[in-house]
Amino acid sequence: MIDLGIQPWHYLSNQGLVSRRLQNGQISLFDVAMRKDRTVLALDYILDSGFYNVGIAHKNGRFGLVGVTGKNILPCSYDAISSLLYANGLFVVGKDDSRGIFSVDHGWLLPLSENASIDPGDFGRLFKVNLNDGNFVLDPNTGKITKLPADAKFGETAWSSFTYMQNNRIFIGIPGKAAVFSVTNSSIVLKNKTSGLYGCGDIWEIRENGKNFSSVYVYQGESHYYENARIEEVLCMTPDLKCLFLIITERDSKLARIMSVDANRTIAQPFDSKDKKIHRWKNKIIIRDFNTGFCSIIGLHGEILIDFSDKITFTEEGVFGLGDFTPVIHDGKSGLIDSECRFVLPCRYEDVGQFGDGLVPAKDGGKWGFVKLPGRWAIPAEFKEARAFKDGFAPVRAGGKWGFIGKDGKSRTPFAYEDVIDVRDGHFRAKVGGKWGIFALDGTCTLPAEYDWITASDDPAADDSAH
Repeated sequence: MIDLGIQPWHYLSNQGLVSRRLQNGQISLFDVAMRKDRTVLALDYILDSGFYNVGIAHKNGRFGLVGVTGKNILPCSYDAISSLLYANGLFVVGKDDSRGIFSVDHGWLLPLSENASIDPGDFGRLFKVNLNDGNFVLDPNTGKITKLPADAKFGETAWSSFTYMQNNRIFIGIPGKAAVFSVTNSSIVLKNKTSGLYGCGDIWEIRENGKNFSSVYVYQGESHYYENARIEEVLCMTPDLKCLFLIITERDSKLARIMSVDANRTIAQPFDSKDKKIHRWKNKIIIRDFNTGFCSIIGLHGEILIDFSDKITFTEEGVFGLGDFTPVIHDGKSGLIDSECRFVLPCRYEDVGQFGDGLVPAKDGGKWGFVKLPGRWAIPAEFKEARAFKDGFAPVRAGGKWGFIGKDGKSRTPFAYEDVIDVRDGHFRAKVGGKWGIFALDGTCTLPAEYDWITASDDPAADDSAH
């Protein structure tokens, strides 16, 4: 580990702080990036709470809450304090024989009985609370507590990981039925005698026992039934869930179709769904045939941008990658397309990497070099391996060892490492003898290579943390 002074110390992960004991017995919150103490407190120790600006403090056998600026949020007078998983500043606080839920933003919210339970739904957006006098829903952002109907309960199909992400609606169980409950309006907005109720955003799929149909509850509360069909998947094309598509498979024909919920129409001709997988790709829909490897890409209005007959193959990196351009393969050769499926680099290379700093790693004749779009060689293909440029540096392997080159193709570091990772502030992570360390561009070791892995902070000014 990086030596930060007298131990013990604890890393406060969300703030880049380390709590450490000073020689006078006090606790310092040390800012790793700024290399200085942010505040000093008279405590035994501070633990990371998982909340971005609050730590769990300990003093004389008691617990409290303290802000990273030193602000006292709860005095150290409680028997136990634990943060709720994924919660936005929610803590369960215990003293003597009682417990309660405390919110950093809203204060005391709810006392908990002895056998009460509280669990996060989808990453803490809402919490379900079971008490002696009923079931409740807790919104950590507003502090609002909503009691469910008397006969409602939580169940496997009653607590969705998707629906209430956007609109504060949840699935609940009512005897013989499943229902959608609006936390905002404290009312049931949909219920049906059903064996399954699944949802995404403002869409719910209902499947009933003994029936071969599904129904979808859409924006205005209208239900659409699809006879002898099954909804396989909901594709959300935008983060706000305003552009939604359903993948529907017919029971008899086994043909699949893609339906736009917004327009309530099929946007592409039905196709054989056997051995095919449908993904969201950028702002398009991609269908991959596992038998041939070929792909078809469909626009949001149903336009076919790439057809199976084009014999275009995407790699896993291409389908799920986040780069500006996407590597594709045609007739055994690789190139790049943009988000509109236009070729920006022709398929004439043995392999290509991700675009970066205006250059693309490309393989030709068994060696790697770099080309400038739309295909002129900028750095000759003379390396055994090469990765994308970032901030003016590209990792390449020559003579069995890794190092970095600049955009002029000249070496910027020694080629002396088993592996290397991007340059930051004139330093880079490198693997030597099976262990990782940090080195300067001239090869000077600034952190010995004796760690299994080193994780870099998102802040370029901050030190790397090793473990």
